[in-house]
Amino acid sequence: MNMFKIRKMAASFFLVLVLLISLNMVVSAQEEGEITVHPGQTVRNNKLYFENTGVYAFYGVYADASGTAANWVYPTTLYFGTVSGGERVTKTYTITVPEGTTLGDYSLTWEYYSEDGYEGYVHITVHVTSQPWIVIPWWVWMIIILVLAIAIPGIVIAVVVSRRKKRPPPPPPPEVVPPETILRHVSCNLMILYMKSCTLFFFALPVSPHYNPINYEHRCDHHNYR
Repeated sequence: MNMFKIRKMAASFFLVLVLLISLNMVVSAQEEGEITVHPGQTVRNNKLYFENTGVYAFYGVYADASGTAANWVYPTTLYFGTVSGGERVTKTYTITVPEGTTLGDYSLTWEYYSEDGYEGYVHITVHVTSQPWIVIPWWVWMIIILVLAIAIPGIVIAVVVSRRKKRPPPPPPPEVVPPETILRHVSCNLMILYMKSCTLFFFALPVSPHYNPINYEHRCDHHNYR
């Protein structure tokens, strides 16, 4: 009987302990797990937060930077102070990549500590890439997009309108000739052709070899003389 009571009390104590731990869980994370930079670049306002999702407060919370990219960070220690239950505290830091840094991936780890004995960490990967030739701010891209969105439809409309204005008018419909006019023209052409044929036929007739205008006159004179 006593052993049963001891087991029951131990189970109750274990459940209470688990409940207290779950109520006081802490979630802390970096808003960006990756940072992309190039040699000589400085990136400001990188955010790191500490969030207490439990019930009890944490006192003297701070985070130290470590890893291969820790020397590029300022400050290397972020102080969050007292973080009450359900509270979230955000801090910012600056990362500056030295000139001549070899391209590749570097690690940055923020290790959390508190006076209550809490420990945790957040790992961040720093990608060091080659510097682009031209860095255009985002607002310049917005202006370019707006200008193109307005200009392109306007250019298309202007081209279509100009083509319509330059298009020649359609040719007039063909003139319909009445049948009477066609018959008249055909009859006139046939008449002309007939007259030409007759003329050619007349001049093409052979001349009689007995015809001599001089003999004819002599014969006429001789006849008259008689």
